Amino acid sequence: MSVVQLMVNSAYLSAPDGSSPSRAGESAAQILADYPYATNGFYWVNINSTPTQVYCDMQNDGGGWMLVAKASGLD
Repeated sequence: MSVVQLMVNSAYLSAPDGSSPSRAGESAAQILADYPYATNGFYWVNINSTPTQVYCDMQNDGGGWMLVAKASGLD
């Protein structure tokens, strides 16, 4: 797996991989760009600055797609 790292105060920080709310990526495309071997599944992504768990398709049509849905007022 590819890991993008930055040197900050003598500590290495890897790019957000979507594995938890504190490691939420900016999009499925960003996660896929930083981790090209990412597979389809659920990832944490910041939506309007709020970590949200979404399904990411990392394989079809180039990958980097997100499925976000909200249902309310069900009858």
